[in-house]
Amino acid sequence: MRQFRNACIVFALMIFLWLGMTGASAETIFQIEISGPVSGYHENTVLVTAPESGTAVLEVRDENNTLYRRIEASLAQGANRIHWDGLGWNEERMALKQYQMSGVLTGESGASWKAACDFTVTLAHQAVLFALPSAEEIFLEDAGDWFMEFRILFTDTVTAEFRDAETGGIVHKASWQAKGGRVNRIPLSIMTGRKNLPAGTYQVRFYGAQNPAYGKEFSLSVKEGAAEQYPLRITGDIMPAEGDSDETIWAKMMAPATVVDIKNTSHQKVYAEPDSKRKVLGTLHGQSQTLSVLEIQDQFVRIAAWNHEKGEAVEGWVPRKVLKVVRPQSQYGLLVDKKKQTMTIFHQGERIDTLLVSTGRMQKGELYQETAAGSFLTDEHMSDYSTNGLKYDFVIRYDGGNLLHQIPYAWNEKGKKDMIPGEILLGTKASHACIRIQQTPSEKGINAYWLWTHLPYHTRVIVLDDPEQREKLERLVTDNTPDLMPGLAESWQVDHEESEEDALTITFGGDVVLGGRESYFTLAEGLPAYADREGMNWFFSGLQSVFNQDDFTVVNLECVLKDDAQDEDLTKQWRFRGVTSYVDALTAGGIEMVNVANNHTIDYGEAGYRSTLEALKDQVLICGNGNNTVINIKGFSVGFGGCRETTYKMDPGIIQRDIQTMKKQGAEVIIYQCHWGVEYEENHNVLQEAMARACQRAGADLVIGHHPHVVQGIDYIEEMPVVYSLGNLMFGGTIRLSVWDGMLVQATVRPRETENRISLKLIPVLTSGSAAQKINNYQPVIARDEDALRILRKIQKDTPVTLTEWARVAY
Repeated sequence: MRQFRNACIVFALMIFLWLGMTGASAETIFQIEISGPVSGYHENTVLVTAPESGTAVLEVRDENNTLYRRIEASLAQGANRIHWDGLGWNEERMALKQYQMSGVLTGESGASWKAACDFTVTLAHQAVLFALPSAEEIFLEDAGDWFMEFRILFTDTVTAEFRDAETGGIVHKASWQAKGGRVNRIPLSIMTGRKNLPAGTYQVRFYGAQNPAYGKEFSLSVKEGAAEQYPLRITGDIMPAEGDSDETIWAKMMAPATVVDIKNTSHQKVYAEPDSKRKVLGTLHGQSQTLSVLEIQDQFVRIAAWNHEKGEAVEGWVPRKVLKVVRPQSQYGLLVDKKKQTMTIFHQGERIDTLLVSTGRMQKGELYQETAAGSFLTDEHMSDYSTNGLKYDFVIRYDGGNLLHQIPYAWNEKGKKDMIPGEILLGTKASHACIRIQQTPSEKGINAYWLWTHLPYHTRVIVLDDPEQREKLERLVTDNTPDLMPGLAESWQVDHEESEEDALTITFGGDVVLGGRESYFTLAEGLPAYADREGMNWFFSGLQSVFNQDDFTVVNLECVLKDDAQDEDLTKQWRFRGVTSYVDALTAGGIEMVNVANNHTIDYGEAGYRSTLEALKDQVLICGNGNNTVINIKGFSVGFGGCRETTYKMDPGIIQRDIQTMKKQGAEVIIYQCHWGVEYEENHNVLQEAMARACQRAGADLVIGHHPHVVQGIDYIEEMPVVYSLGNLMFGGTIRLSVWDGMLVQATVRPRETENRISLKLIPVLTSGSAAQKINNYQPVIARDEDALRILRKIQKDTPVTLTEWARVAY
């Protein structure tokens, strides 16, 4: 284990060319030193010694290589002192643990040095994390409505100074005791000692007595009279339309908001007719949910919004007396796209950044967990909350009981934050109606903490609807997916047709265990006996009508190829091995590539994995598990990669890096395979969807899934096809199979097209030609008639649209 020190010196190697040019001594050093532990909200000194003048970039990372801060500094030759506040991005407090500060110095001569220093972060000093006014203006006749929200780390005496914006002189100063660790809401009367401020423009500084240097400031305008009252009026549609300009979107964000004037977590019923005794169509939340006003009568108002029962649009009547019109804040606005799972931040009309989010996902019997679309205003800031063993920080209420907050995290066995539970689901629907926001700062430095410390009360939040995706999900969670026509069984056929010009035909098969358990090598029913008796041509001969007619064939090789049983991992429940000569079954079967990113290519440790790769070398191409392979097929450059679910959980950036690697290698088409899901579960889960969306965001053209050993559905994510599970293809891991159904997916790939780039053909298969006799003969065959219909129906059960309208099921 690496020993950490409070101060360290790392000697760097200097560029050889520079040494030759300058004759510099080999003893020239670049060093970074931090004396003592680092504390947040405090001036910590970093001593940097430079062998020559230049520019240094210092980075703070933890043991997981997470980047917390980057500091750029111009250095003089010799000793330099850099002052650092001990904080991460956006002045966010860092966890109490060990870190490393590494640095790269680029000298004026062009030479380069590297150095690093380990250090520990200890308790932070007092600080004001945010101080946000409810409005930028105070009208003296309505001063009682104004308040400030703030959060300080520790209980302290806090002070508000009101300085004249022109002269800088203090007009008023007040102090009071405030509790730390929670969000405080203070009315103007407390801040001014119940005295009226003169009309004017002020710069307000707010700080704690224990550490006044780390306070906050904001501008405030105090005016005579009362604020403008906004009458109830017809608004029409208050939501942006597709293709609207930023100017139009911002205008909708800044428009007066019609809300229900009841408690912020209470519900207002929407009636089918202007009568409170009529049918209830749904409910709305008070104070924050903005309504489209369509018709105004004496007692009732016809409105349009989104229902909270399952996130669908609703149009109906509410009592006029419960409505009021308020003005949103004018600094910021948020635009949440449920389809893309992104949040775009506007500042005074300009887009400043886009973050990844995770909105609500309806569940069986809990359709209300779908995040409702619509227009909202942020409400109170909150500190944090915990549920189901996970904690959520940086919370802002925006829609009744629904919140904006950072992705969840758990505490690991070392007592440290583990952000992986939230990070792996980021970018897909996964929350319980709330909107989860990325923890890692974007390239522009914005994250959930930034939003928590910058967004004031009544900031507009517009959530765009995704009716097609929402309806598809509802079909899945209510088991209301379409059924296939029984007549399909009679018309089922698999005949070859001519391939398209300038198109590739690539066939994908599921799990192939080309071997078995160690005990199977002595059994007549085991795959080794069939290999000896029937030869290598046996195993895929039943699929030659498909494999020999396509341009390329890929399967998931879920076993080790090794000639002895040494290094068998006895800690695993199931271990599968075949001898190296079994690779001939793949080549004889017309299989050109295998995926090795699965949980069985490591059944015999590193030695077994190396043996497998060596056996495949020069015989069959490999992909997955870091093997990002770009090849030429009919003149087109196609990239194949893949990873396991367990790898993604440990490193959610793996998919992005793999796909970017293939792009840099010139891949025109990228196909990514994911070993994921729950074994023998017939429906895909949210993590599979999250990984598929990560593939789509990174630029994949097609995602192929395996591991569950049963077939699952297919879907399209932003025009990218996803096959969630192919099921088994040829399975030597079990003599007596419990599931005989699988499928091949044949993709027609059109690299030169931008639309209809990939289309799919589904070919149901039985994993054994003797399936009717419940015998595994390790020779998969194309399923026919009722067998084909049964398999297609299983696929359909996990597919939200009718397969026959979406994918070809015969050719």
